[in-house]
Amino acid sequence: MLAVNGVGDGPLSDQSVLIIAANLPGPPLNVARVYADGTKITISWTAPTDAGGTPITDFKVQWDYGSSGANWL
Repeated sequence: MLAVNGVGDGPLSDQSVLIIAANLPGPPLNVARVYADGTKITISWTAPTDAGGTPITDFKVQWDYGSSGANWL
């Protein structure tokens, strides 16, 4: 009969590092157009109340410059 080691019977592993997984942040709040003309737009918003467990360092802003919904930048 072959002996099998049980869980925890082997040698100690190297030291582990604690990893905290971040969740996605909530959406920005109070998004509003402040100014717009034919070539530029100014928008404002309030940072989300839930940052997802890690500081928010930037936002990506996308817009559709056409009417078909297929011209996203």
